[in-house]
Amino acid sequence: MKLQITALILFLSAAFAVLAEPSKEQVAAEVRANCKSDIQRLCQGIEPGGGRIKACLIAKRDQLSRECSTTLVELQKDKVK
Repeated sequence: MKLQITALILFLSAAFAVLAEPSKEQVAAEVRANCKSDIQRLCQGIEPGGGRIKACLIAKRDQLSRECSTTLVELQKDKVK
């Protein structure tokens, strides 16, 4: 019985950990929402995909709006966890 309870707790812990992590699509949507004007202003003509927009934003990080910069910093913190 203890083994079954322990297994259930481990399973639920793993399930909640997976659910708590944002998907790549969710992260991309957050960056697009919070960095839209920066992307239009600084990365015009850059074709999306393959990390090109992210690379553009990072290369021009000193020109980013506060909202976009904060979003990228927070996402990087989450990635390190």
